[in-house]
Amino acid sequence: MNTTPRLSRIIAAVRNSGAEAAGGEILMFVDADSVIHRDTFNAVEMTLSSPGIIGGASGIKMER
Repeated sequence: MNTTPRLSRIIAAVRNSGAEAAGGEILMFVDADSVIHRDTFNAVEMTLSSPGIIGGASGIKMER
């Protein structure tokens, strides 16, 4: 894992800096206080390998 320093604490600016510094074919953002299902990355990779799919989003389930 690499980190990219960012002086701004505005989440959009931080994510944009991370996206700019990222390498690879797939980019995912996961908030530090989020817990994702163990199969999430496999499901994303499988879905994006389907013809015609260029992006997506996932839902959330609140603990409260």
